[in-house]
Parts: sequence; C-alpha cells; structure tokens
Amino acid sequence: MDIVYWDSNCCLKWLKEEEGFERCKGTLKKASKKELQIRTSSYTLIEVLYLETNGEIDRDKSEKAIKDFFDSYHVIPIVPDIPLMEKAREIFFDFNIKPPDLLHVASAIYDGIEIFHTFDDKLLKKDGMIGNPPLKIIKPHIDYQESLALGTEEK
Repeated sequence: MDIVYWDSNCCLKWLKEEEGFERCKGTLKKASKKELQIRTSSYTLIEVLYLETNGEIDRDKSEKAIKDFFDSYHVIPIVPDIPLMEKAREIFFDFNIKPPDLLHVASAIYDGIEIFHTFDDKLLKKDGMIGNPPLKIIKPHIDYQESLALGTEEK
C-alpha cells in the first residue's frame, strides 16, 4: 500500500475548503477506500483547531470535523519520541527548517515515508534535498475522478 505524509496545512486546507483544497480529493478518496495510507504527526491534531465560522471558533464543530476527518480517511498519527526528535535536530542544523515544519519533515523521514504532501512554498523548495532516499516534497496531486454516472462529486 502506498503511504504519503500530510503536512497539517493539507488537512487544514481540506477542512476549511480553502483555495486549492480540490488537489486533496484524489488522495482522500484513495485513503477512504484503503488504497493509500495518510500519515501525519500527532501534532496535526492541534494545528488544525482553527476552523472558524463567521470569525469564531466553534469548539463542538471543530472537534467533530477533526475527529471525522481522521476517522473517515483513516489518517494515522505519528507520535514523536526521542529518536524522532534527535532526527529533527539533525535536519534543523543541516537544512534550517523551523518548527513545527521541522517536526513534520522529521516525522516523515523517521517513519520511512518517501512522499510528503504540503502547500508550504518553503518546504516545496526542499524537494529531493532531505533524507535518504530523498524526501519527495510536493503538493497533493493524485487524480480525482468525479462520478459521471451520478453526475455528482464527493467531498
């Protein structure tokens, strides 16, 4: 099974339906069918708390949306431990990536994941530079096919 790492900005972009969120559809569709696995740092669970409605954060709505997202798409959190943090320090000194991006990159590399999805321009510039094998840092890109038979699409 293919595995991709999702930076928290992918999750947040999808949850908030921000510009470009459509790029996430194919990955999420495959994940919901268990054809692909999405992993992310457990830190993502708090990085995505800013789900605003009319400028305010609704606790119940945010918690439900986050839980539903992780459950529906079978997103697997990576829990940081000391060796992962040591890897993060090494990456910091070699590539000058600042936390929390550093935690995400280190989590992917430490977990042996080769594809890292993000919308962060600074990280996208590091594509192919970090890790062994080099981490492929790209925007979500898996094709999404709308259901032609029903004339509808799924979110």
